[in-house]
Amino acid sequence: MQSPSLRNIVAGLICLCASFGAKPLAASPDSIVAPPKYLLRIDSLVNFLVDDCDTLTIKQIIKQKNSLEFEQLEHQGSYVLSNTQAAHWLAFQMENSSKQPLRLVVELDNARLDSVLMYAVLKDSVMEHKVAGKKISPALWDMRTRNPAFQVDIPAGRNRQLYFKVKHSEHTRIPLKVYTRAEFETYKDKTNLIFTLFYGILFVIVVHNFFLFLAHRDFTYLMYLLVNGVMAVLLMNLNGFPFQYAELTILKMHDLRIIYALLAYLFLLFTIGYLRLRRTDKILFYGFSTSAFLFPILAAVFLYLAMDMERLQWYMLGALLVLLFVGALYQLQRHRYRPTWHYLSAMWVLLLGVSFYLLALTGKFPANFWMEYALQVGIILCVSLLSMGLSERQKLIDKEKEGGRQRATYISELMDFLKELHQNPDGEKTA
Repeated sequence: MQSPSLRNIVAGLICLCASFGAKPLAASPDSIVAPPKYLLRIDSLVNFLVDDCDTLTIKQIIKQKNSLEFEQLEHQGSYVLSNTQAAHWLAFQMENSSKQPLRLVVELDNARLDSVLMYAVLKDSVMEHKVAGKKISPALWDMRTRNPAFQVDIPAGRNRQLYFKVKHSEHTRIPLKVYTRAEFETYKDKTNLIFTLFYGILFVIVVHNFFLFLAHRDFTYLMYLLVNGVMAVLLMNLNGFPFQYAELTILKMHDLRIIYALLAYLFLLFTIGYLRLRRTDKILFYGFSTSAFLFPILAAVFLYLAMDMERLQWYMLGALLVLLFVGALYQLQRHRYRPTWHYLSAMWVLLLGVSFYLLALTGKFPANFWMEYALQVGIILCVSLLSMGLSERQKLIDKEKEGGRQRATYISELMDFLKELHQNPDGEKTA
């Protein structure tokens, strides 16, 4: 069986991009994105307040708004949540200067937020109170979407003061987006289509390699399947699907550090088998095997002793990534093992996808289709390259097996000839 064609996958993604005439709305570094066809403007810049003790209520915020020390965001439209023990208040005002009422949707583009409370205020009184977040039952959400989203109605010539109270247990970034309701529904449909395509391609590749595992009974294929399975669960949690759909509740994980560590450990075992280090390079084999033995022990110790040190997990993952990359380069330089090219290409593509996604998320790059979904595109290309590398690896194994069978046949025939020659030293043929 051959691997899925990388050319076909790329062509399909390009066609999908071309089919989307309207660009997905995203947060820019200078302002909150608003629908350009309407006379909607953000009347004030986005301000924030960190409530370290989580004691302030919306009534206190309204009453003391002139005395409270609200600060302006450095990059309007994207807020960095760093204090994980506090409550974070975001405030801004929207004005509708058109002659028709507007029905808008304000989205906090982060599916992992623990809880989000929205308050719409008019003349120092709370008009609306809505909730969302992964630790709040979806039945109570204002809108059933991946990310916390809230509908806001603004009459013609009026304004709305909005306050958001955000709580989250991890360091994260919260991009803010504003849509009309119709544009939001269109954007949501396109997003669902993209994720359906993404998980569909991933599922096809996994099923393809599952049958290859049944055919070859190779431990490496099993590790590859587990890597893809754990990665799919991780991405579903990052995208918020287990918190939105009851059918995926079994995949819900509030703490992703364990799944990050498990994914890294499985990928290390996959690398040992993929590069055939036990056969091609004993030094790398023993080095990677020692790392595979120590990694779960160190991960467990760090998770136990450093529960609040989130950067530590990224340092560990970064060190592991450097180890794998340097080891693959060393193996390629020393043994010219052809599947290593696929491995290194896959790692580069994945790193580029993650980098572009993070740069777009932080406002360093302009938001567009490729930037917003760079992570998904990078993962699909990475998985496809590794799948093709496994096929190349299997061809080399089959070639080695065929060569071994030919040598065994030649040796067997040679032994039979020598045995016959020993039994008939004069060269007489036996009956």
